[in-house]
Amino acid sequence: MRVNPNFSYLGLEAQKMIKKQSAPKGGMFDVAAEDEEEIVQSVNIEELLKEAQENVEKFQYDNALNMLKATYMQITEKEDIQQANSLFAICHEKMGNKSEAVKYLKNNLKYEKKLSSNAKYKTMLKIGQMTKGAFDYEGAKEVYKEIAGDNNAPAPAKFISKFQLFDIYELQGEEINLLEKYLELYTEIKNSKYSEDFSARCSYKIATLYDNKQDTENAQRYYEVALASARDEKDTNYAGYSCLALADIWESKGEDAKSKFYLAQAIDKLKESKNYDELFEVYRKMANYFEYRNKEKAFEYLTLALDASKNTHDAFKETLALVDMGDYYYSASANTMALKNYFEAKKLLGSEDDANAEKINSRIEDMQHKMTKDEFEAIASEY
Repeated sequence: MRVNPNFSYLGLEAQKMIKKQSAPKGGMFDVAAEDEEEIVQSVNIEELLKEAQENVEKFQYDNALNMLKATYMQITEKEDIQQANSLFAICHEKMGNKSEAVKYLKNNLKYEKKLSSNAKYKTMLKIGQMTKGAFDYEGAKEVYKEIAGDNNAPAPAKFISKFQLFDIYELQGEEINLLEKYLELYTEIKNSKYSEDFSARCSYKIATLYDNKQDTENAQRYYEVALASARDEKDTNYAGYSCLALADIWESKGEDAKSKFYLAQAIDKLKESKNYDELFEVYRKMANYFEYRNKEKAFEYLTLALDASKNTHDAFKETLALVDMGDYYYSASANTMALKNYFEAKKLLGSEDDANAEKINSRIEDMQHKMTKDEFEAIASEY
C-alpha cells in the first residue's frame, strides 16, 4: 500500500469530494464525515486510483477526472503516476478532448522510454491515433514517421505506422504512388513472422486501389487474398468488405449465382463484426436479388434490413428500410401494411429532408387511389 501523508494542500471542497466519492463505508480516512472543517492528512493513493478506474469502467468520466485532479500532484510512485496518466487520457478521450488526452499520454512516454520498448511504442501509437483523430495530420505524421524509421521499433508497430501514414497521405491528397507503397508494405509483411496479422488488411487495401483504377483482374485477385488471409475477429470487416466487392465484380460479369454466394458470405462475416451499417446494405441487395425470384426470401431480407437499420441508430437508413418494406406490401396489394410503413417512414424522416419527404408523400398519395376513403383515413388518423 502506498500512502501519501502530504494531502493537506487540497482545498476543503476537494477533500469533501474525495471523502464523498472515494471513501468506502467505514472510511479509509481517519476523518469524521460530519466534521467538514477537518483537514485530511493522508490518503491511500492505491485505493483512489482503484476507485477512479471503477468510475471509468462505469463510464463516469467526470467523477474519475475529479478524483484524479484532486490527487495527481501528490502521487510519487512511477507506476501510480503512469496509471493516473492513462486514466486521465481515457477520460479526456471519451469526453472528446483528444488534445488533453495526448498530453497525458506524452507524460507517460517520459517513463516508458526508460522501460520496455513495447510500452513505449504502444503509447506512441496511441498518441498518433489520437492526434490523427483530432485532425492534426501533421502532428500524427511526425509520430508515425518516428516509429516507422526507428530500427529498434517492433515490426508490428512499424507496419501499423505505415498503414496510418499512407492513410493520412490519401486523406491529404498527397501526390504519391499509394499503390506502390502498399505493394512494398505487403512484401515486407509477407516476409515477416507477422504475415497472418496484417495480410488481410494490406491485401484488401491494395484491392481497393486496383478497383479505383478499374483494374478488375488485380482487384479480384487481392480481394480473394484478403478473404483467404482473414483469420480472426479483427479481420472480419476486411473479409466482409472483400465479399461485398467480389459480389459486385461477379454481378458486373453477369454471374448472378456467384454474386449471391459472395453476398451470403458477406452477411456471415459482417454479422461476426456486428457491422450493422454494411449489413443493412447487404440485406437490401439480397432482398433486391430475390424480388422476382422468391418473394418469401425477399421479405425475409427486407425484415433483416429493417432490424439492422435500427441497430445503426441512423434515422435515414431506417426510413429507407420502411419505404422498402412499404414497396413490398404495395406490390403484394397489402394496402394497409404498405400505407402504415410509408407513414412510419414519413414520421421518422421529419420535415427537414424535403427531397425524400416528397418521394414518400407521392407514395402516400398513390395509396389514396388504391384504397377507399374510409380505409385511408382510418390509417391516416393514427399519424
